[in-house]
Amino acid sequence: MSLTPSIYGSLTRYGSTAITWLLCLSLDMILMVPLFLKLRKLFKVWNERAELPNKQLVRSLPYVFHDLDVYPSRSQVYEMIHCANDCSRRLNGDYLTFGEFCVYASELKTNYEEKTATPLPLSKCGIPEHRKVTLNQQTKDSINKTSEPKFEVFLGGSCNPTTWRTDIAIPILKSLGITYYNPQVAIWRPELIELEWSAKQNAEVLFIVIDNQTRAIVSMIEAAFMCGSQRNLILVFTETAGPGAFIHGEAISQNEYRDLKQSQSYLQDIVERHGIPIFDQMPVALSCVHRILREGIRPQDLSREDNAMPVRMAHIQLGDKLIRLREAFDSLDSDKTGEISLTDLRLAFRMLTGRELTNNNLRQIAIGRMDSLVMDCDSEFKTINLDETVINFEEFCCIVTEFKSQITTNEKFAQLLAKKLVSIVEPIQRLLAWLWQPVRNAFNCPPEAAAIERSRVLLFTITGTTRGLSAMILAGHYVAMGCNVVLCIQNLEDDCVIDGEKLTPTAVKDYNRGRAYLSDMTTRMGLPVFDDIREAVEIWAKFLRMSVKNEMSTQNKSQLSLSSMDSVPELSSDGSDGSNDWANRQFIETLTTGIQKITNFLNKFDKTCKEKLSSLNQRLTTTEKTVTYLETYYSNPQSIERLRESQKQHEV
Repeated sequence: MSLTPSIYGSLTRYGSTAITWLLCLSLDMILMVPLFLKLRKLFKVWNERAELPNKQLVRSLPYVFHDLDVYPSRSQVYEMIHCANDCSRRLNGDYLTFGEFCVYASELKTNYEEKTATPLPLSKCGIPEHRKVTLNQQTKDSINKTSEPKFEVFLGGSCNPTTWRTDIAIPILKSLGITYYNPQVAIWRPELIELEWSAKQNAEVLFIVIDNQTRAIVSMIEAAFMCGSQRNLILVFTETAGPGAFIHGEAISQNEYRDLKQSQSYLQDIVERHGIPIFDQMPVALSCVHRILREGIRPQDLSREDNAMPVRMAHIQLGDKLIRLREAFDSLDSDKTGEISLTDLRLAFRMLTGRELTNNNLRQIAIGRMDSLVMDCDSEFKTINLDETVINFEEFCCIVTEFKSQITTNEKFAQLLAKKLVSIVEPIQRLLAWLWQPVRNAFNCPPEAAAIERSRVLLFTITGTTRGLSAMILAGHYVAMGCNVVLCIQNLEDDCVIDGEKLTPTAVKDYNRGRAYLSDMTTRMGLPVFDDIREAVEIWAKFLRMSVKNEMSTQNKSQLSLSSMDSVPELSSDGSDGSNDWANRQFIETLTTGIQKITNFLNKFDKTCKEKLSSLNQRLTTTEKTVTYLETYYSNPQSIERLRESQKQHEV
């Protein structure tokens, strides 16, 4: 019997109910061993969901996690699938095996129990005092200066030709007695701009709908901005139908569909990283609005009882956990058979956790690996050969999950220390990966967001040769969060060609409207907007220098006055002060420092290995001389006697 067979079952498109039943029987036999308490619970939840028919696992997987009271984001789920495919060498799989599920579920549960805090973006640190004042007063001033009536809900999102406001939202809001502001009017007037702005700022809930009848460019940027502003946001999402779908009577191309799809993934990840659930049914979303208003809760407090999809700790990266297990397993699978012995398991477990599996642990695992119904434990318990009993990677994942949860406090400290040491290497790896592969896909949202939030100053350039929607969404979000952002925006020309495709006048108008909205919101937040890339890069270098200065001053417990701006050398229009060179030097120094640390470690390791090898060589030489002496003595004793006499004469 196998500790963890490949999990397909009726939940995926590959399996059947019979396979699931056989799987239950197999693992239930194994779980008779009292040792596997955690696996028993995980499999019970997994098996209950595996009996649901006609479900693709990639869509059903969140519900399996929810049954364990863990709530990953969409990006985290896709990251799990993506890394699992890489680790298992399968192409485009849309499922997780039970062992992979155990690793991810255990990691999420551990972070929940430890209450891992959401990291503060590094670009929020070292902000000058005058900018902090602007950020603190911006929203208050815009709210206090208006005398317009306050609406409970602002109906934002896709406008013409959509009718979701009048058809669905407004009738439901009226029946619930909720006041609302509808920005979609039959005849638009310039004075409506300020009225819409004040209504948006005063509303208790921002209800934004992203549908598939429009590109919804401004709506997506607005949703990202409001999310970064810590507003009560309810987002209803309908994904674009696909290439060839009609928007404003125009069929979108494959390239534009790819850009829109990626932008939607970025927005979903941003919203869920704030713990806000995303809806696909408008009536359900409106009922949640009613609860938020009546009970005074936040969107982050919505639960499954509200028919919402809760999200917790979406900032946690999960893919690397499975990758480390795969690397440890492969390092001991020298023959590439896909299996390792229990003796190798002991070493792999120590590599991953810093603790030992006892002989008793290994024997218990061996019992579970064999047929527990026919095996006489009393007679066979002490006769198991640990080298002959082998496990595959799936079983390895289950075993690590089970025994890792039994780690003591001291062992957890050792793991924490190991994580700190790994943190020296990982940033360099991420940096090198970014240098060689700067373009990322939808699967990479969590790693990319983590990389952005470890940056001091964010530079976004939306050029006139790209649609740039993903960058505009990210820029709007971090501007609203109050981060150090330098923004460069260039409008699209009327005859713009992107990826060999000429954009229609409607498309150019839509994307330029998004640029105008982002520029306006950034200006309102007290940040400049540039249209020249060179100038933007120079200011970015200046901000970066100031950020480093501020951090150094904080570490020295000294306050940085506002006059520090004057101490920064002025930048000439041609960049003759060398600010770009300075930024390059800082980049190279950071990279060099990290590489130097790795080099020092490898040199020390190499020196230790050489010392060990030298010692072994000396012992081997001594042993060889001894063997040669003995062979000569027994084959020709007289020659040995003559050799001894000559040595004595030489000494005399």
